Amino acid sequence: MYFYELGSSGLLLIFVILGIISIATFNVTGLNVTKYINALARSICDVSRTVLVWAIGIIITVSAGTNKPNYEWELTDGVAIIVQLSGFAVLIIGNLIYNSIIKFPCI
Repeated sequence: MYFYELGSSGLLLIFVILGIISIATFNVTGLNVTKYINALARSICDVSRTVLVWAIGIIITVSAGTNKPNYEWELTDGVAIIVQLSGFAVLIIGNLIYNSIIKFPCI
């Protein structure tokens, strides 16, 4: 079914190819960051990328989602945003603890 949809839609095929190129570019730049800087910088970039994608999804949902239901990508009620921000905070703090940037004497 996937390959049928892919073959029948040229626009979908273009976006799949762009996605593959995007992921490959991200992986190559990630390897260079790890090689020339360190793994900590790459780890922080990974976390910030996740938050950036979420923020762009919120912006698109708020700006275009009111007129076009296909652009409602994120939940925008207060509870959902608080839960998602809490999850990102746990992700970031966990990353900082794992990389020994934040140190707790009990851990």
